[in-house]
Amino acid sequence: MAEAPSSGLSAASETVAIETFVNSPDFFQRLFEQLYEGVYFVDAQRRITYWNRAAHRISGYSAEEVTGHFCQDNILNHVDEAGTQLCFAKCPLMATIETGIPHECEVFLHHKKGHRVPVRVRVTPIRDTTGKVLGAIEMFIESGSAKQQSERAEYLQSRGFLDPLSGLGNRRYLEIELFKCVQDFRQHGLPFGAILADIDHLRIINEHYGHTIGDQALQAVATTLANSVGDSEILGRWSVDEFLILLPHASLEHLSDIAERCRALVERAAIKFGPDHVTVTMSAGASCVDALDTMEMFIRRLENLLQRSKYAGRNRVTMK
Repeated sequence: MAEAPSSGLSAASETVAIETFVNSPDFFQRLFEQLYEGVYFVDAQRRITYWNRAAHRISGYSAEEVTGHFCQDNILNHVDEAGTQLCFAKCPLMATIETGIPHECEVFLHHKKGHRVPVRVRVTPIRDTTGKVLGAIEMFIESGSAKQQSERAEYLQSRGFLDPLSGLGNRRYLEIELFKCVQDFRQHGLPFGAILADIDHLRIINEHYGHTIGDQALQAVATTLANSVGDSEILGRWSVDEFLILLPHASLEHLSDIAERCRALVERAAIKFGPDHVTVTMSAGASCVDALDTMEMFIRRLENLLQRSKYAGRNRVTMK
């Protein structure tokens, strides 16, 4: 019978090593640095005093970039799924510090690269020996599945369906999926809806800031959209500055909710360029399939609805 591999330490030595680690002065900091969850501390004024490696990984911001700053400086710029900014009104950190009650919620943080990341946030008060609240600790973890998105990208690439700039499905992939949706509707009566979205003024961003910033803006929108839709939705890059989202089995109400969520979260995306923050918005057309639609007719209707959003002032969704 094969023996288990030896760690090179006796049981007694391992116990001593663990006790030494636990009793070391920097035990908690070393422990937090090994956690998968993002962790940061703030004082009573919400000044960031500690930021762990996972917080860096999830947000893109290093400890050196955020420590000493106030969270209300909008480094993470938390918003809810409607795009409502939370830092000055519904901030879970502020609520916990003021009430001493832990809070938990789902929010979207602003990644350093510009896109929005869905995270689950848990906030706990930090108290002194008298019970006075001195600050708070926030732990956060991605709500979406990074592994699932990576596997999807690998699948698309292996079949020649990956758009390399956006990291999403390309137009060929979308045309195949749209054909399937239309066939399922005709043969089995399975409804579906779609959203055709366009990045507002991408050409102007390219001309003013250069194509590198324009590409970063496109990638920020693509990642924000990917983080805004569910696993059953089909998302890809339709043209240079357009994205198509297919929603199988979607009702008109669900389609409206998803379209508005995408618009609101894209509006809160921003690319840092020197002292400037380059903001982006999107216009969209959304519709559910009907009995007379062919693929061409359905796409034409989406294009017409998208144009109506542009003519009406952009940064809006027009539905039919």
